[in-house]
Amino acid sequence: MQLISSNTIKAFTFLLKQTDGFYNYYKLLTTLVSSKISSSTVANPVDIKFKNFYLRFLPSQGELTPLEEIKILSEKLFLRENISDWVVIDCGANIGLFSLALKDAAFIIAIEPSPNTYSRLTYNFEKNDINGIALNNAVSSKEGELAMTINENSSVLSQVSKNGNFIVKALTLDWIVTQHNLQVVDLLKLDVEDHEIEVLIGAEKSLISNLIKRIFFEYRTQVALNDIETYLSKFGYSRTFISDPDCGNGLWSLNLLK
Repeated sequence: MQLISSNTIKAFTFLLKQTDGFYNYYKLLTTLVSSKISSSTVANPVDIKFKNFYLRFLPSQGELTPLEEIKILSEKLFLRENISDWVVIDCGANIGLFSLALKDAAFIIAIEPSPNTYSRLTYNFEKNDINGIALNNAVSSKEGELAMTINENSSVLSQVSKNGNFIVKALTLDWIVTQHNLQVVDLLKLDVEDHEIEVLIGAEKSLISNLIKRIFFEYRTQVALNDIETYLSKFGYSRTFISDPDCGNGLWSLNLLK
C-alpha cells in the first residue's frame, strides 16, 4: 500500500485547518484533484488520512472524478438540509466518495459491481464508521446474472454490456428496499452509465408508493435525459434543477428530482 508523505499531509492540514465537517472532506478532495497524485499512473491504492476522514483510492483509475457531483449536490441540497435521519441508496458507488459526503446520514446502502473497486469502497465505509452497508452487486430491472464491461483504465466507466468481460449478480431496488425493510429512501443516487431506465424499472413498486423522495442521477446525452424524465413523470416526479451541460468532463450533466 502506498502512503502519501508526511509533508503532503502537513500541506493538507495547513489548507484545511480553518474548516470542519463536510468542508474538511470537500477541501481534501479538491486538494487531491489539483495535486499530481490524482493524475498519476500509480498502480497501487493510495491511503489518505485527514482529521476524521480516511480515503483509499487508485490514482490511475480516475476515482476522484465524482467530485463535481458532490459539489453540485452539496450546494443544491444537503448543505441546506438536516440529513441526520436520511436513508440513502448510492447506486454505482465506486469507492464511495458520494457516500462519504453524506456520512452523517442515518443509513447508507452503497452498491458497486466491480470487485476490485468494491474492496476500496468497503475500506472507506469501515474506516469512516459509516452507518450502512456496501453491496458487491449491480442494480437492474430484474434479479439475476448481468454481463458488464469492467474498464481496466477507469473504474468509474465500467458499464452493463451484452459483450461484457465480467458477470455480476444484479439486484433490483425494490428487492433492496424490501430486504432491508426501508420505509423511505430520502435520496437515491444513480451513476450507472446509461443503465438508468433499467434500474428505475426495478424500482417500480417503490416509485408507485412514493417511497423514494429524491433522485439524483448522471446522464450523458439529451436523449437519455428525456427518456428518464418521461419515465419518472409517470410517478409524479419533476425536475428540481439541472446542472451545466459542460459540468465535469463535458459528456454528462446532473439532474435532481424530488
